Amino acid sequence: MNDETLLKKLRAAFASEAEERLQSLSSGLVTLENTGDAGEQEKILEIIFREAHSLKGAARAVNLSDIETLCQSIESVFSVLKKKMLAPGPELFDVLHQSILVIEKLMTDPGGKDLKIPGQLPGLIQSLAEFKAGKTIERRKKRKDRREKKEDRRSPVPDPEPEVQVNTVNTVFPKLSETVRLSARKLDTVLRKTEELISIKLFLNRQYSDLTDLNFRFEQWKKDMAGAGEIIAALRSRGKNRKTSTLGLSDSLVKELIAFCDRNSNQVMELENRLLELTKKTGLEYYSTGRMVDDILEEVKSIMMLPFSSLCSIFPRMVRDISRNLGKQVSLEIKGEDVAVDRRILEQMKDPLIHLIRNSIDHGVESPDKRKALGKVENATIVLGASRVEGNKIEILVSDDGQGIDIDKVKKIAVQNRIISEKEAAALNPEDAARLIFQSGVSTSDMVTDLSGRGLGMAITRENIEILGGQFRLENVPGQGTAFKVLLPVTLATFKGTLVKVCNRFFILPNTHVIQVLKIPGKTVKTVENRKIIILDNRPVSFVRLGGILGLAPGKENDRKSLFLKVVRLGTGDNTAAFEVDDILGEQEVLVKGLGPQLRKLRHIQAVSIQADGSLVPVLNVQDILESCSFRARAAAADPESKPGSARKPACILVADDSLTSRVLIKNILEAGGFQVKTAVDGKDAFATLKTGSFDLVVSDVEMPEMDGFELTRAIRNDLALSSTPVVLVTSLESRKDREKGVDAGANAYIIKRSFDQNNLVEVIQRLV
Repeated sequence: MNDETLLKKLRAAFASEAEERLQSLSSGLVTLENTGDAGEQEKILEIIFREAHSLKGAARAVNLSDIETLCQSIESVFSVLKKKMLAPGPELFDVLHQSILVIEKLMTDPGGKDLKIPGQLPGLIQSLAEFKAGKTIERRKKRKDRREKKEDRRSPVPDPEPEVQVNTVNTVFPKLSETVRLSARKLDTVLRKTEELISIKLFLNRQYSDLTDLNFRFEQWKKDMAGAGEIIAALRSRGKNRKTSTLGLSDSLVKELIAFCDRNSNQVMELENRLLELTKKTGLEYYSTGRMVDDILEEVKSIMMLPFSSLCSIFPRMVRDISRNLGKQVSLEIKGEDVAVDRRILEQMKDPLIHLIRNSIDHGVESPDKRKALGKVENATIVLGASRVEGNKIEILVSDDGQGIDIDKVKKIAVQNRIISEKEAAALNPEDAARLIFQSGVSTSDMVTDLSGRGLGMAITRENIEILGGQFRLENVPGQGTAFKVLLPVTLATFKGTLVKVCNRFFILPNTHVIQVLKIPGKTVKTVENRKIIILDNRPVSFVRLGGILGLAPGKENDRKSLFLKVVRLGTGDNTAAFEVDDILGEQEVLVKGLGPQLRKLRHIQAVSIQADGSLVPVLNVQDILESCSFRARAAAADPESKPGSARKPACILVADDSLTSRVLIKNILEAGGFQVKTAVDGKDAFATLKTGSFDLVVSDVEMPEMDGFELTRAIRNDLALSSTPVVLVTSLESRKDREKGVDAGANAYIIKRSFDQNNLVEVIQRLV
C-alpha cells in the first residue's frame, strides 16, 4: 500500500471520528453556556477539553495542519477556562462556535479554498489567543478603532482587521453522516439474531421434505389401489345384469357402495391436487426464504469483516521487546494487511499467533553471533501474512529464517515422555517427527521460562485453531527455518455437519473433521496389540465404537463378521481414527449455539445445534474424541505386567526461600497439587537437607543469604548423587543476564515471580518429575 492510498484511508477514518468529536464539542458548548452550576461546568469543560485535544492529535496524524492549529487554539482557551483564569461569556462562545463551523468546512475542503473570508482562519486563531490572554471583545474593538483612525490619517484606503462574523441565519448545517459507529457487542447481537433465521429455513426445508415424502407415499397408495377400479367396474356390471350374482347384496346396497366409491374417488383426486399445490407452494417458499436468509446472513457477516492489519498492530512491538530481551535481532514483515477476516476469528487467533511468533523468536531464531558464524545476516526475519485461498478460506503464515526444528531432539523428548516408543520414533519420517511438537509435553527448550519450555503451548495452539475449523500445516527445513501455515474459514457461524445416530441418540460431527463415511464388512475389523484396526488407504486406522467413547453403552460382543458396519472416519491434522455408528442420517446446515460458561469444559461436547423441529442436538468435539481414542489405544498397547490401577507415590519437593511468606505460599500450592513438600530457609540449609533425604525436585529462590539459588544449583550439579535432581528457580530477577546465569548453573526452569501463576508452577513440576 503506497503512502497516498494509506493517507486516503486514514482521512476517511478521521472524518468519521471528527464528526463525532465536533458534535460532542458543539453540544458541550451549548450546555456549558446554559448551565450555571459550577460542578457541572467543570465536568463539561473536562469533556470538551479532551475532545479538542483528541481531535488535534488526529488531525496531526493525517496532515491537516489548519484543523490542528485551530484545535490547538481551542484547547488553549479550554485550558484557561479550566484554571478559572477566564470567565466565559457570549462573545467567547460565538468565537468557539464559529471555530467549530470552520473546522466542519475544512473537513470537506482541506485546503480552505472555498472559504468566503480568506482571513477567517487567522482571525479566529488571533481572537482565541486574545481570549486566552484575557482580552475581551470590547478591549479589542477599542484597540481596533484606534488603529483605524491612525490608518485613516495615513492612507485613504483602510485595511481592516478581519473580524469574526457569526452567521446564525445562513449557517449551512452538515448533512447526516453516511456512516454509523457501533460497538462490536451490538454487531455480535445482530449476527446472532440473524443466524437464528436459519431455523426458519431449516423448518421450511423439513416441511418441504415431509410433503415430498407424503406425495411419494400417495403415489404408491394410488398404484396399490389401482386394482380397486376393476372391483368397482364389476359391481356396476353386476348391478345392471340381473343374472350376475352380487354376492347376496341388494340392489340398493350395491348402488350405495358404487356411489360411495365415486365420492371417495373424487375426494381423493381433490386431496391429491391440494397436496401437490401445497408441496409446490412450500417448495417455492423454502427456496425464496432460504435465498433471502442466506443473503441477509452474508450481508451481516460482511459487516463483521475486518482487515488482517487490525490484528497485526500488536506484533511489531512484541517482536522488538522479546528479541531485545533475548539478545537477538529480529525484524517482523507483515503481508496481506488488506485481507478481510471475520472479527471473531481474528480475536480467537490472537493468542495462537502470539505463541507462534514467540516460539519463532525463542526457539527458531539464532543469536546474532551464531547467525554470523553460519553465514546468515545477523538480523533475522519473521514473516506474518494472510492470503485468500480456496475461495472461502484464508491462509495465515508465520515463518522464520532460523535454525528450524531439531528432529532428533523432538524424537528423544517424545520417547522420554512416553508419547511414542523408540521403535515408532525410528520409523518416523522427518515430516511426521516435526509434527510431534503439537503433542502435549513436547518442547525443545532446554529450560522452562515464562516464554517457553512447558511443552503445552503448541498443543493448545493447535487445539484452539481446530476449534475454529482450521487446519495446521508445518514446513521445516533444518538450518533454514520453519513455516507454520494455518488454513481457516473466512467467517464463523453456520457450518455443514454430518448427523449420526448412536445408541438411540443423535449427534452432529463437523464436516471440517469428517474425512469419509463408509460401510465396511464386519470381518475386515482386525485386532492388533489389543486394539481394533481397519485398513483404509493402505494404512491401519484405529477403530472404535463412538458410543463407547461417549460412555453411552458398551459395544456389542456378538459376532459381526457377516454384518456391514457404518463408519465415520474423523481427523484433525495427523491424528485420525474410524468410529462405528448406528446410522448416518446425512449432511445438513448447522446452527451452532454455545454451551455457556457452566458447561464450557464438558467433555466431548463442543456446542449444540437447533434442529428444524426445535430439538437440540449436541455437536461433538472431534479433538476430544480423538484424544480419548488415542488414550485407549496407548492403554491397550501398554506393558501387560503394568498395573494401571496402582497408585503412584506422590513426588517429594524441597522448597528453598528465605522469605517465610513465599515458603508458605509455594508449599500450599504444591501440596494442593498433590506433592509432598519440605522447606529450607536458604540455599545452605537446602543443600544440607538434600544430603539427608530423598527428593524428586528442588524449587528455589535466587536471592538468599549464605548460598543463593545459582550457587545451590551449581552445588547440586557438581554432586554425583544429586546431579540429576531437577531444579526450578522462582525469582524476581528477570534480566537476560540473570536468565543466562540460571542456564549456566544448570537450572531446568526459570520462573519470574512478576508473572507467577500457580498452575504454571504445578505444570512445570509435573513435567520435570
